[in-house]
Amino acid sequence: MGIFDKKAKGRRGEDFDSPIEQIDLSSAPEAAAEQAEASADETPPAQAPAAAATSQEAAASSPAPAKSKIIDQDYGIEEAIALMRTLPADAIELVVRVVKQTLESTHIDIPTIILDASAKQERITNRIGVLREEITGLEKQIADRSAEIGTLEADHEETSMVKERLELAEKLGSKDAASARSKLPSTAPKPAASAVAKK
Repeated sequence: MGIFDKKAKGRRGEDFDSPIEQIDLSSAPEAAAEQAEASADETPPAQAPAAAATSQEAAASSPAPAKSKIIDQDYGIEEAIALMRTLPADAIELVVRVVKQTLESTHIDIPTIILDASAKQERITNRIGVLREEITGLEKQIADRSAEIGTLEADHEETSMVKERLELAEKLGSKDAASARSKLPSTAPKPAASAVAKK
């Protein structure tokens, strides 16, 4: 037992005599923040271009919005119509094949001509709609004026009838007055009998 007591005493003395390292816990958060900043500064600069390249690839892979094809050639549907008028009306398939080869040999885009034709059709349809609306308005005006003409004609006929009757009444009145005057006794003095005997 004595030997163990000496060893135990010796160890306790060594433990108390060894230097003790003191750690300041208040400075731990500041040290952790500084270490995080240092690790961020040490990030390789090549990562930023890589991220930009990745974003560009993602943008390129995303589907772009569809754009309408712009007609930028001088040869359009009007020229195609003028050409078709000069070609024979029979053997349509042969004619269109020859036309297609001729146009393509001169670097004229046929789909562009078709787009021009569709645009022309739309313009024509819109114009027809406008004209039909104008015709509808004009037809209403014609109907209104026709009704007004009918009313005026009836008024004119009635006015003419009344006028004729009034004129007849005036004529009849004049004749009655003349007849009445003719029936009245003469007011001229008759010659005396002695004067007649002398003659």
